[in-house]
Amino acid sequence: IIKSLFIKLDPRIKFFIFITPNHNNIGDLAILLSEEQFVKRYFSNYKIIEINNYDLEFGGRITDLCRKKDIITIHGGGFLGTLWPGEELYFHKVINAYPKRKIVTFPQTVYYDKSQESLNFVNKVRKVYESNSDLCLNVREQYSYTVSKELFPNTKIDIIPDIVFL
Repeated sequence: IIKSLFIKLDPRIKFFIFITPNHNNIGDLAILLSEEQFVKRYFSNYKIIEINNYDLEFGGRITDLCRKKDIITIHGGGFLGTLWPGEELYFHKVINAYPKRKIVTFPQTVYYDKSQESLNFVNKVRKVYESNSDLCLNVREQYSYTVSKELFPNTKIDIIPDIVFL
């Protein structure tokens, strides 16, 4: 509640990074550090707001956090798909909260196994992705690009280098 009040009171344009890590995985933390440096370099007049999974789970409604002029991004890494389905569901929560807003992911690795359960999950994911015509899914390697283009043909997908290399 305090965080959302603080966010609303600050008049600066905000650069939101959703689904930031709240664990000690060194790779995820390196990615977050690189994302912060990217924002400071290219969006220096923006205020960075990080929203982690705990915030999404227990922080209440997120629909009022972002104003039209704010930027909405998703933390990069490797959590889209069936390897970490809970993280994917947090992504859906952000998409559902902002169905008519541009949402851009920092570079991701995408993984879906070949099980029937995974195929059912893909169908749900496809519907969520397609519910936002301004979603841009950025992936960080060829495998994720090929799989994503096949599974989500109506979603904008680009391949770009991992943020830690930029």
